[in-house]
Amino acid sequence: MSKLRCTGKEGLQRMNYLYQISNMLATNSVAENTASSLNSNLLVNISRKTVQRMEIGLKRTICKSCRCLLLAGINCKIRITKKKLIQTCLKCHKSKILSIENKTYLPWTQQEESIVEVMDFGRSGETQGDNDIHTKRNKNQVESIHSNKENDKHTPMEIRQEEVIMKRNKQEEQET
Repeated sequence: MSKLRCTGKEGLQRMNYLYQISNMLATNSVAENTASSLNSNLLVNISRKTVQRMEIGLKRTICKSCRCLLLAGINCKIRITKKKLIQTCLKCHKSKILSIENKTYLPWTQQEESIVEVMDFGRSGETQGDNDIHTKRNKNQVESIHSNKENDKHTPMEIRQEEVIMKRNKQEEQET
C-alpha cells in the first residue's frame, strides 16, 4: 500500500507553532503585543500562501485590521447584547460582531456532513499499514484496532471522526 501524504502538513505545523507563540507573547505582557501581532500576521500570510483555511475558532481570535490576538480582558473588550457578541480590539478599536441568536448553530467544519474521509498519517514516523487507515471499516474492526494499541491516546476530534465513520458504514450496510 502506498504511503499517504498530507499536502500541507508543514504549513499546518508552522501555523500551529506561530499561534502558540503569539498566544504566549500576548498573555505575558503588553510590551510584547507587537511581537504577538507580527506572529499572527505571519500565520495569516502562511495560510494564504499555502492556500489552507484557518480553523474558525482560530480565525475568530485574530483581529482583521491589526492582526493582533484577541484575548478577552487583556487586549479585547467583549460585550454581549440580545443576539450579538461584539469583540472590540483595544489596539485599533475595530469591532467584530458574531451572532449568538441560534444556540444550535455549528460551523460547517464541525458538522458531520463536512467530513468526507478521515486519514491517519501515522505517529512518530510509523509506516502506513492496515492499522493506520480508519476509512471504510465497520465498528468491530475499528474497536479491535484500538484495543491492540495499548498506550494510544485519542483526542476528542479523532473519537468523533471514528463515530462518524461508523455511522456511515452502518448507513452503507443498510443501503446494500
